[in-house]
Amino acid sequence: MRVMKAESVQLNDIEMYYETEGTGDPLLLLHGGAGCQEHWIHAGRDQFVREYTLIKPDARGHGRTTNPHKTITHRQCAQDPRAVGSSWHQEMSGDRIEHGGKYPSPHGDLATASN
Repeated sequence: MRVMKAESVQLNDIEMYYETEGTGDPLLLLHGGAGCQEHWIHAGRDQFVREYTLIKPDARGHGRTTNPHKTITHRQCAQDPRAVGSSWHQEMSGDRIEHGGKYPSPHGDLATASN
């Protein structure tokens, strides 16, 4: 039986909502556009959860994540998932988190996917 865990974490001036489920290596799933993490049910979640621990945040100002300043910048879009990955990493022991692009993580092995 799969267990889904819902949490909110205070980071980068917002309260970010995210869900985790599954077992295995961590996989950070980032939703696109005006969506939210719930849209992963239509975009491969059932296949991914068989092999990975899924981390599914709602982006700033989307779903259940707050956006008190009512603005969204590309920098925030890059920093927020990194911060939730780092926050989530603190609960893991021995694993590393890493995602590419402009903001490489010091933690190691966390794959990312977006829809």
